[in-house]
Amino acid sequence: MPTIQVNTEETLALTVEQSVARIVINRPMRRNALTEAMWETLLEWVSHLPLHTRVLIIMGEGGVFTSGSDVRELAKLPEDGVGRIFRLIEATARAIEALPMPSVAAVTGLALGGGLILALACDLRIASGRAQFGIPVGRLGITLQPPFLQRLVQVLGLSCTKDLIYTGRTCKAEEALRMGLVNYLVDDESQFAQEVDKLAGKILAQSPQSLRAVRYNMVRLLNSTVPEAADSWVGSDFAEGIRAFIEKRSPIFPSETQ
Repeated sequence: MPTIQVNTEETLALTVEQSVARIVINRPMRRNALTEAMWETLLEWVSHLPLHTRVLIIMGEGGVFTSGSDVRELAKLPEDGVGRIFRLIEATARAIEALPMPSVAAVTGLALGGGLILALACDLRIASGRAQFGIPVGRLGITLQPPFLQRLVQVLGLSCTKDLIYTGRTCKAEEALRMGLVNYLVDDESQFAQEVDKLAGKILAQSPQSLRAVRYNMVRLLNSTVPEAADSWVGSDFAEGIRAFIEKRSPIFPSETQ
């Protein structure tokens, strides 16, 4: 089968070889934070994978999966612009979930915010021992909407979802494995790439028809009650949360004085 390779601004790369598609996030100076343009590219690539693709792997370079959306970019946008990016994240996640083939998030280092949603959209998650997961929306004043919450609750359950969001903490790889957030944990970092390839090989050894049927029916099952998002993804605390993040200080939210 042909080898396909696509790059965009050296921050994202897509290769398709031997029925395995790999999307690699490579923006190390920003901890692989994703800009609006990068989310648009991800959505485009995921929505138009070659027909012979049987496994999708999403991963990050430089020891980080992705720290989520680029906060510095969010800080420059009006509220409707921020909402547009969150809708892009949701559209990308849904596109991954609607794929006819299995998807794998190969997580090294941080998977935060939108990065965690990206990982949760994948069918399976394999993590290195240095992986960390979190969704610190409370620090930024982001009003998390039902589609994002549903993914967290489906994987973690209500209690663990509330814990991560209410405290804003990150959980390390071993805890993530216990929580069911991670399917496979690779303690030896030098073996991580090999283990990702082994997992892809196990998937390729299964009946494509069987896996397509499972994916199709799972999508039908899960989407039967998927709630829609509200128009606004941010509240009055968002501007202060973003400023505090950029300025590296604790936020003083307006809603605290109301």
